[in-house]
Amino acid sequence: MSRYNVRRFTEKQFWSHFLADVKNAKSRVVISSPYVSRKRLLILQEILQELTARGVLVCAIIQLPNKWKQRTIATLSEKQRKDFKELEELLNMLESFGVHYVLRRDVHQKIAIIDDTIVWEGSLNILSNNRTKEQMLRQCSRTAAKWMQRNHDLHPCKACLRKPAPGPTPDIPDSRKSVGMMIARGRAAAKMTQAQLASEVGMRQSDVSEIEHGKRHLSLAELTKLTAVLPMKVSLRSRDDRIAGSLPGGKDAKQFSVPAQLAMYRRAHNMTQAKLAKRAAVSRSIISEIETGTRDVSLTHLLRLLCAMNLTLDFAAMRADERR
Repeated sequence: MSRYNVRRFTEKQFWSHFLADVKNAKSRVVISSPYVSRKRLLILQEILQELTARGVLVCAIIQLPNKWKQRTIATLSEKQRKDFKELEELLNMLESFGVHYVLRRDVHQKIAIIDDTIVWEGSLNILSNNRTKEQMLRQCSRTAAKWMQRNHDLHPCKACLRKPAPGPTPDIPDSRKSVGMMIARGRAAAKMTQAQLASEVGMRQSDVSEIEHGKRHLSLAELTKLTAVLPMKVSLRSRDDRIAGSLPGGKDAKQFSVPAQLAMYRRAHNMTQAKLAKRAAVSRSIISEIETGTRDVSLTHLLRLLCAMNLTLDFAAMRADERR
């Protein structure tokens, strides 16, 4: 292997180069990171969601804690129960991003393999790093990737290989721009500044600006807040352009329950949660938690579920007589 294929990075230099590699991934990304932190997952959320939305397989290999299988027994210490609960929540976050995870004993290596070609390895925990001093090596070599996969058991796991590749969801590429445009129009109709809208929904002005310009992912919870204060009407529309049902907007948006609507139309289509999960390439537990309102979801993944039922979201300005 040529020495020119290997580069060394500090923890400060690492992230920009690593994220550039990840954004260009075409087929799969395997990350071995013993530990996971909420702060790091929130930082990586957008890029992980973008990857899985366009069909890239992402698998995270994480260290299996001692006594994990006994985490529900009463003899555990308060600290153990708290740590296990936190890890469960973080694993659920990964799953909501479309990332598959595997818990393995004695995992300590910090490695990422992108498209079976690019290898990152070193001392930095990719899913938990904060401010510690670390170093990482980057190699662009299929030989190195195969060696890592073989010697560290980093081949895509059986569950990942069984999981159908979701592929690009219809309307997903332009979803941020189109929704952002409608948010901007609704704000203009309400004669509000970005700062005023941000104050109403508990965001920063920069967040509203990025949403309107299609530069930021939007979650279902955030969409609900925005439709609560803007003169916007949101409908579930079938993809052959028929209105499937209206969702309240404006002041009535507090009644806007996409989870309830999702459940209603799923039943109307005689579709079980398991069948919808298979079509949308997500786990059944995610659909169950979305429908019960116990899990937030990104706009990208919401559209994936709706598309599996031949539905999408349609945004329109409300008439004056509807703004009550």
